[in-house]
Amino acid sequence: MRRFELHVFPSQRSDDKPMSDDAINDAIDTMGYKGVMVGHGVRTMFSSSMNEQNFKADAIERQLAHKESRRFANETQR
Repeated sequence: MRRFELHVFPSQRSDDKPMSDDAINDAIDTMGYKGVMVGHGVRTMFSSSMNEQNFKADAIERQLAHKESRRFANETQR
């Protein structure tokens, strides 16, 4: 049985690694969003939505698995 507590989307090859960027982008393409959305765009959309709903910035950063960084938080705000 695989352990999933480390990552929401674990790699198929290793429980201790996240799913690759290519795998995420392939899934987005398969869902019909090829040329419209990429994996990092989902992160940006999540961050913007949570900030608009006044969630704490440090909680948002933790969910995105980033070290707390004001530089990154500012970059994902659109």
